[in-house]
Amino acid sequence: MTFIDYFSKHVVGWDLTERQTADDVIKTLKLAIKKRNPPPGLIIHSDKGSQFRSRKYRATLSKHNFLSNYTSLDHSCDENAAQESFHSLLKKECIYQSKPRTYEEAYTMIFDYIENFYNPVRIHSSIDYVSPCEFENFL
Repeated sequence: MTFIDYFSKHVVGWDLTERQTADDVIKTLKLAIKKRNPPPGLIIHSDKGSQFRSRKYRATLSKHNFLSNYTSLDHSCDENAAQESFHSLLKKECIYQSKPRTYEEAYTMIFDYIENFYNPVRIHSSIDYVSPCEFENFL
């Protein structure tokens, strides 16, 4: 699961879990919060998975004065374009290139892709053909 800064395309929080429980989502969200320390009023967009609608998750958002925004029930991929685009790239540029056989291999591959390529190197047309890190350094 990932939390992506929609403006810069920077993956600010991520984790690889066997299941995506509310506790897993909250743990990943807390990593993103620790990394960025966003101000109150941050809008967090997600699908309507049960983990994102759970009391624990909503309480965590409330504690930080964040707002939730959800896709519609019969949403199309364009309602969560940043997430859909990132996960498509992750599959095409990382996972399908060398299929991991274990959780550890998968975690290492994904870590390397996000932290050593996607955030600091991979360019995006939507942010003037620079990487998320470069784009944020311009701000």
